Amino acid sequence: NNSALPSRAIDFRNPSNEMIQDAKKRGIDLNDSTVIQMLEQLQAERINPDRQKKYDQLLADTNESSIDQLIQQLQMRKIDHHQCRNKSDLQSLLVEALLDEDIDQKVPKPILPKKKTNWKFTLGLTLFLIFFRFYFSKLIRP
Repeated sequence: NNSALPSRAIDFRNPSNEMIQDAKKRGIDLNDSTVIQMLEQLQAERINPDRQKKYDQLLADTNESSIDQLIQQLQMRKIDHHQCRNKSDLQSLLVEALLDEDIDQKVPKPILPKKKTNWKFTLGLTLFLIFFRFYFSKLIRP
């Protein structure tokens, strides 16, 4: 029944005192980041099922990101992340921001820059391994 859904999303990360008290009566801890993440996912799924698919994909895409990369992406978007307690909180905040950007602009955004391969290290390692192979196969003698 979609008529019972709110017309706009509830911000579980910044609950009012009334929301906190109501949640406590129902046995829900709005201070727990895991609970907040679950509530956001449930809300997104009920409001827009396609959004949940995008959320899951973005979550998977950002899973390999370091905390520093997540913070950099949030700062780039001018999103306050100081309330986040761990990587999961940062990841959820970034994914929500990316989803909001997608809805607002209808343009897919790059998630994170790919890690650059250090070509000097790769070249050096390759040359060392070639030399090592030649030396122990006795093709090169000192």
